[in-house]
Amino acid sequence: MFKVIILILTVGTVKAGLSAGCPDGWLTHGGMCYLFSHGREDWPGSYEMCKIMGGQLVEIESAAENNYIELQAKPSNYWIGLSDDSEEGSWVWMSSQTPLAATYYTNWFRNEPSRFIDGEPENCVEMYTHLGGEWNDAPCTNFKNYICEKALGSSVIIG
Repeated sequence: MFKVIILILTVGTVKAGLSAGCPDGWLTHGGMCYLFSHGREDWPGSYEMCKIMGGQLVEIESAAENNYIELQAKPSNYWIGLSDDSEEGSWVWMSSQTPLAATYYTNWFRNEPSRFIDGEPENCVEMYTHLGGEWNDAPCTNFKNYICEKALGSSVIIG
């Protein structure tokens, strides 16, 4: 029984230690922690992976944030948290449910969003890191890297 108590205390210490900043593998910028995935998921899988890690798919609110992310994310394209899956043409940051129009910042690639490619709907958004961090709508079923974010100092769930 004594060993079990020590294990519980050790896990509690790990949680407290990680909540003071960003967890290993996450980068700190502007009061946020960012994780640039090495694995690839479709958009729904990316959304869920970020939730599992205690964050959300990144919601880009400014040119400064977009520029930081673009510089860190090269050379791959990454899923971000923007989608119009609920209503065509109504772009929403899905974790916060904030309409894109309310954030006053966009960085669409020329002629985007384009709605369809080869007859398949494009309801999820990726960042083109090789083209200055511009955004492109793409089919949500495509497998891409993804970017998670969470507030600096937020708790890390272990187990």
